[in-house]
Amino acid sequence: MVKKLLPIFTSLLIFNSCATYVNVKIQKPASISLGNVKNVAVMDVADDEFIGSYSFTEVGDAPLSEKLETIIEGKKKPKSPDLKNAYSGKTISDKLVTKLVGNGHYTVADRDKLDKVLEEQQLSLSGIISEDDAPEIGELIGVDAFIIGSGKYFINDKGGWYTNSNDKKIFKDVFYMVDRKVNVEINFKIISVENGQVIASLEKKKSKTLNAKGDDLETAFANLSNWQSTMDKLVNDI
Repeated sequence: MVKKLLPIFTSLLIFNSCATYVNVKIQKPASISLGNVKNVAVMDVADDEFIGSYSFTEVGDAPLSEKLETIIEGKKKPKSPDLKNAYSGKTISDKLVTKLVGNGHYTVADRDKLDKVLEEQQLSLSGIISEDDAPEIGELIGVDAFIIGSGKYFINDKGGWYTNSNDKKIFKDVFYMVDRKVNVEINFKIISVENGQVIASLEKKKSKTLNAKGDDLETAFANLSNWQSTMDKLVNDI
């Protein structure tokens, strides 16, 4: 029996050693299910649909030297960034297009073609597609649905004076620390070309907390990471 099986095992070993292996690319599952929708057009997120805001609060008691300086020079405050339209809404749209194309489930309309059709219809890429316009524009572009986005972002800074001491509770040094929380909220609506109705929606939220310290308020804020780069990372994760 063993002698009869030996040629079979030998043949299998030879076959396996000569086999050719092919790498097969596995398509990622779609993170958003749109039913039969496969062809989409991504509208630019208008700057007035993606608004930022900023707040600063100060906690704790300043050291005596800082109090004296405040009396002489006045209370110090960080320079408030103007966030209203500081982060372009178009950046959100561009990142969404990149993700949809990379996912492989959806075909995204060419931006130049989309822009041309909208211009002919006297609409903008960041305009709102109405229920009446959707079927005609969708047919001209060759898509099943439009994706429209909006959202907001806000930066909350909290600063204050802190002291270090050793195990014996002996005072060592004093420093200023800033805690920064960056929040992003983005909403997407998918508008059907067939009837102009919302067929799906998605809300995403991300936040990140950073901190930095320095000898005083100005130094601490100078040591903080740039808020735009933090925003980029959060948007990429959405």
